[in-house]
Amino acid sequence: MIKREIPVIGISTEIDIPGRISVKRKYVDAVLQAGGIPFILPFTDNVQIL
Repeated sequence: MIKREIPVIGISTEIDIPGRISVKRKYVDAVLQAGGIPFILPFTDNVQIL
């Protein structure tokens, strides 16, 4: 039996209102529907960790 690896898909976040970071649910749902694992990428402007 061949073991199938499940892809991990990064989804970027956005600032929708000042002080709040979000991700659109439809992106997460689309990754799940396609058989992947959504990985939410945190928003940052810190260039040392980018």
